Amino acid sequence: MDPFSTAGIPSLGQVFSPLAGANLGSYPFGFSPESSMAAMRAGGLCSPQGMAEQMLMGQIQMNNTLIQMLTMLLQLMGGKNGALGMGGAPGTGGAPGTGGAPGMEGGGGNPVGGAGNGAGMTAAPADPSAQIPNYGANPSKQQLNEMIEAAAKKYGIPPDILKAIFYKESNWNPSAVGDGGKSFGIGQVYTTAHPDYDVNRGKQDVSYQIDYSAKLLSGLYKQTGDWRTAVRRYNGSGPMAERYADDVMNNLVPGKPWAKFGV
Repeated sequence: MDPFSTAGIPSLGQVFSPLAGANLGSYPFGFSPESSMAAMRAGGLCSPQGMAEQMLMGQIQMNNTLIQMLTMLLQLMGGKNGALGMGGAPGTGGAPGTGGAPGMEGGGGNPVGGAGNGAGMTAAPADPSAQIPNYGANPSKQQLNEMIEAAAKKYGIPPDILKAIFYKESNWNPSAVGDGGKSFGIGQVYTTAHPDYDVNRGKQDVSYQIDYSAKLLSGLYKQTGDWRTAVRRYNGSGPMAERYADDVMNNLVPGKPWAKFGV
């Protein structure tokens, strides 16, 4: 027998046509070398010539290896679906929020949760009658602190959480503009998500900026019942928002870096 001769080697159609009724085992898509050869022998497709059988066996094993590799690749690709969330749009000092419409004023006190959620802080019941002083377009840092504390009182927010968000977003800069001109003010309100925000009014009246952001955060808290979650949603969603919430709650709130402003 000529070892390089193809005489007696069946075509691919002959090889695979008898497999429909065979026990194909647990290999991907049902192919295994043993079951395939058994099926071919049962169908009389393999000659007694050992060289031809070895060539067929090698081809089938190689095909099964490729199938297994492709199956594993598809499984790995499928497992990554949904792994990455969408982050909020970037702003000055932090990504602006895209979650929820501003909440309603009033309501009861807002308890603060355990570690990572503002442990040790208390929030007095919201006082809708509290007034945020208006110091115009360029308040001092001391005046900003007074305004922020008044907004926290009005909406029942732990003051340090509101201060930390404003520090993260803009370093307490009411004139900050981010995200290509779409995020404005001390709280970097993202106008694409909040088209009702009056940019021109905010430029002239910082108390409006602070009131809007505080109302938004309060509304998110009422939806979630958890300050860390509310902070995360103020920023957006996905891994960036998770890191944002961690920084605000675990670093800025206890660290109080705004103390450098003398407040």
